[in-house]
Amino acid sequence: MPLFDRFRRASARSLSPQPRTLALVAVAALCALATPGCGGGNGASRERFGRTRHAGRHAVFGGHHRHRPHIRSSRDRGGATAPSPARVPLLGFHEVRDPPPSARYPALYLDPAKFAMIIDWLRRHGFRAVTVARLVAAWRGRAQLPARPIVLTFDDGYASVYRNAFPLLGRLRWPAVVNLEVAALHSPDGLRPRQVRRLVAAGWEIASHTLTHPDLTRTGTAQLERELRGSRRAIARLFGVRATDFCYPAGRFDRGVERAVARAGYQAAETELPGLATRRSDPLALRRIMVARDEPLPSLFALLSHAAGRRAHRARRA
Repeated sequence: MPLFDRFRRASARSLSPQPRTLALVAVAALCALATPGCGGGNGASRERFGRTRHAGRHAVFGGHHRHRPHIRSSRDRGGATAPSPARVPLLGFHEVRDPPPSARYPALYLDPAKFAMIIDWLRRHGFRAVTVARLVAAWRGRAQLPARPIVLTFDDGYASVYRNAFPLLGRLRWPAVVNLEVAALHSPDGLRPRQVRRLVAAGWEIASHTLTHPDLTRTGTAQLERELRGSRRAIARLFGVRATDFCYPAGRFDRGVERAVARAGYQAAETELPGLATRRSDPLALRRIMVARDEPLPSLFALLSHAAGRRAHRARRA
């Protein structure tokens, strides 16, 4: 199915019909953001893939499964707290540095200056960063969210995130999420354990991205369980935190993988399906906006402005 049609179908509940010009801007933005899955880097031990195979027709906005009901907020249960935003952007990044000549996937590298421009734009337009764990807790009525929340996620666990993203976000006291492949801790371009501990101390979330980054749709049952449960144990042992959230390697998953993620005890999982994460969608198939090296910033900013405008419009009507 063409990407235009996939976006139009997937976004029906997240982006209501708008004038033709704005709709085309939003579609163009999502088309530009449909990047390859996790890849790149110089770690020889990592298995990497090209384009994400979205085995997720079931993982659309508003989709629910018997094994994992949709997240209920305090508003659903008649609570007195203010309702949390029902649609939240999750931005996906990998490396925050220029690609070396040997990079297999240069699109996954983002110029630090460009990253700084994105963060500055978010700050000036009232966005505030939260973690996936806080987002899910708020959607379950256990926490509060800022008026314009945004989640910043970094896949695999590259040292460039610590060098080039952490200082900038630290000055704003913004947390983020590292989707950590445990094997990356031993890669030349990966985070070191002491760096991860500093991120944790600053309020960052460490989510599981498996032990070795395999295609989970092609692993056997034993390996699948080992990747899901072993990575949680390793994160707990090394950093003293409980990984409650997961990120599918290269965005690849199917119903069987999703059920295994639920059995392993994860409360939410990030995909590479384009769109906004929504409170009523499957929490084990959260959509993200993947930001590539050649991403036109006006398209990204237009998409985020559109999402923020929809929330402001609903707040005024309430």
